[in-house]
Amino acid sequence: MKYTEEKSIEQNTYIYNIISGEKWIEDMGKVTVYGLCAYSYAGGSLEKPIEKFAVKDISNNLQDVLALQSLMERNKVSLVHVPDVIDDFLAVCQ
Repeated sequence: MKYTEEKSIEQNTYIYNIISGEKWIEDMGKVTVYGLCAYSYAGGSLEKPIEKFAVKDISNNLQDVLALQSLMERNKVSLVHVPDVIDDFLAVCQ
């Protein structure tokens, strides 16, 4: 499963993809978990990212991760801030 959206900020373009995988959770068994892979491209070129950041296991709730992806797209979150945004988002969701 992959959702892609791109946004431009000055000369950089940021793309945030939802990624999924499986994880064993003791009380739940095998579940699908969702994460984000964020890319930064320079100069408007989408040929090769200059930065990449991935978190494979943010939540087993796809709607939460879609909301996080939307939040990051609307705010054009730079990759340096992605870990903090994820932490803050999860603190609010719990």
